[in-house]
Amino acid sequence: MERKLQLGNGMVFVEKRMFGKPLIKLYHLLLTAVVFLIYSPAVLGQSFPVQVVPQTIPPIPVHFSEYADMYTSNGPLKVQLVLNDLNISDREVRLKIYFEGNGIRFQSKDFISGAKPMYLEGGMPLVLAQSELAPYFNYENIMGISPQGYGQAIPAGVYQFCYEVIDVLTGNRLSRKTCSRAVIFKNEPPFLISPRNKTDITEHNPQNIVFQWTPRHINVSNVEYEISLVEIWDNGIDPQAAFLSSPPIFQTTTTATTYIYGPADPMLLSDKNYAWRVRAKAKKGTEEIGVFTNQGYSEIFSFSYAGSCLVPLVLAHEVKGSTNANIFWEDFSTDIPEYTIRYREKGKANEWFFSKTTANQLTLWDLKRGTTYEYQLQKKCTVAGSEWSTTKKFTTFIANNEASVYECGIAPSLHLTNRDPLVTLKSDDVFLARDFPITVMEADGSEGRFTGKGYVTIPYLNSIKVAVAFTNVLVNTDKQLVEGTVLTKYDPDLKNILDVPEAITVVSDAYDAVADLGSSVNDILKDVFGNEEDDTEEDMESTETSTTNTTKTQNPAPSEDVAIVDNSSEGGPLVSENPDPIANNNPPPTEEPISSPSPGSSPPYLCYPKDRN
Repeated sequence: MERKLQLGNGMVFVEKRMFGKPLIKLYHLLLTAVVFLIYSPAVLGQSFPVQVVPQTIPPIPVHFSEYADMYTSNGPLKVQLVLNDLNISDREVRLKIYFEGNGIRFQSKDFISGAKPMYLEGGMPLVLAQSELAPYFNYENIMGISPQGYGQAIPAGVYQFCYEVIDVLTGNRLSRKTCSRAVIFKNEPPFLISPRNKTDITEHNPQNIVFQWTPRHINVSNVEYEISLVEIWDNGIDPQAAFLSSPPIFQTTTTATTYIYGPADPMLLSDKNYAWRVRAKAKKGTEEIGVFTNQGYSEIFSFSYAGSCLVPLVLAHEVKGSTNANIFWEDFSTDIPEYTIRYREKGKANEWFFSKTTANQLTLWDLKRGTTYEYQLQKKCTVAGSEWSTTKKFTTFIANNEASVYECGIAPSLHLTNRDPLVTLKSDDVFLARDFPITVMEADGSEGRFTGKGYVTIPYLNSIKVAVAFTNVLVNTDKQLVEGTVLTKYDPDLKNILDVPEAITVVSDAYDAVADLGSSVNDILKDVFGNEEDDTEEDMESTETSTTNTTKTQNPAPSEDVAIVDNSSEGGPLVSENPDPIANNNPPPTEEPISSPSPGSSPPYLCYPKDRN
């Protein structure tokens, strides 16, 4: 038996055979499936008269705001709409977009502010570019995303851009929801190589500085680089902040990853700090596409364009005792640099100690007695520093010997240029004879010329006070001795001044406490003060010769400063054979020398050696 089924315009023939009810039921199911497929909209494809063809063109921007830029002609998105019904013309439609992927989802609103009307013609494709699609990505025209999410960069991942066509008149959908996939990848900005951050570049003539960086983008082929250079005027400001707040003194664009800054570029100033940065820009045609994080800006590097900074060549030392030493050098630069002395006990394994100064000398304290030290000097100029000098060595004394007691507290010679006379000098005033403070007790005279008496405090003899007298000396407005001689004088009437015999006891105690050089205290006193036991002229000459030889051993200067102590309350001051005045370049007073004192009396004089300088 055969049956004929009329389905629309088609005829389906079914042959029925006697195979039982199960087979008949199976035929019914197959027939139902065939009918469903024939009338399915997906198979027919004619239920939606508009066909949507989306397209994404890499590189894909990483910020939503770039999709909303209607002035970009080479945007990454394009959509083609085709109306298949040739009998329809000028049908107004509107578009609806969707963005999906990686946890982000939003869609456009029904009414789009700023969108142009769209009309479809049967059989005529309508192509929508960046200028037509931009309003659909404005934040005011979308829903489903927060302002913070919209303003941030799109995380790297796979996303879909979907589109639907809606009939303006009826509000019905005229197309299926059609999507195109895109991979969004954030490229890193360039990595700066040279000049390295916070380094010094030596000044050259002509200038020649190589700026170099490394690209770090992956899915971008057309990239150019913008290099900017800024001068930092305030060295106390962080280079990052200074760069962002200052206009660039130089800016150029290149497609290479190296730029040679040469004589044709703006001249850099010596001893100035500079900062530089590179920005990578992806190009599509002539337009820039934002595919870089931080808008393509690299880090900010700074460098110092330094002139020559040479370590002083003349470097020397002077050991002052068992625990201290002076380091001094010569530098005639006009600026005020900073110097660093580093020192340590001899041996590479020992730790360096550092000390800084702006002067041309430095005293090292708290050293170990009888120890060899090595030291180096470094100079810090305005923006750069020199290399360390060659290593020099010195050895501290085992004990504070005679030389250290003599030299303790004596400063360099004064080179006086001020000769303006002091108007008055009165009691309790203090003026300097070399570096010795003279406290005035009585004074007569005016207009710089004075005669009187007072006392001097000697710091290296336990700060004892010794009486002095001065006659017709010249004192300048800085209260410094310019001309004349200040002589020590014993005066028993000065109760507040230490007696000379008591001073000898102080010196004896000092030597006994700090020195054991194989000689007795009496021998040391004999060398310092002369022979107390013999009053003959021969013994006096021997004492003077011994004193002179001792002085020459400690100080090779051609002359010595001699302070005189008179043992007689009535006699005048006793003058040595060739005493040098305490002040600079003054002839000794013409006084008649008197005979040596009798045995057992006080020593005739105290000797204060002149400084080696």
